[in-house]
Amino acid sequence: MRLINTPLIALAYVEFLDILFYPAFKRASLASRFKFANEDEWPIELLSRAKDMEDKKLSDYLGKFLGGDDKAWAQLVDHVLGKLEQALK
Repeated sequence: MRLINTPLIALAYVEFLDILFYPAFKRASLASRFKFANEDEWPIELLSRAKDMEDKKLSDYLGKFLGGDDKAWAQLVDHVLGKLEQALK
C-alpha cells in the first residue's frame, strides 16, 4: 500500500504508534482504539502494518524489537515520531 497523501501517511504512523503502545495501555487499564483477542495478534498486526507502509527502517527496527533488542524500542519510537513530523510539515 503506497501512501502518497500526507494526512494518510501521518494517520498510518499514528495508528502504528497506538498499536505499538497497546501492551502499555493494557497494563495501565487505559483504553485503546485497538483490541486483540490474544497476545499473538499484536506483533502480527505491527508486522503487517509495517509491511503495508513500505518503510524498510520501520520494519528493521520492529524486527529487532520483536526479537528482543531493547535498544530497538527507542529507535522504533524515534523513527515513527520523525516520520510523523515529516508528514505534518
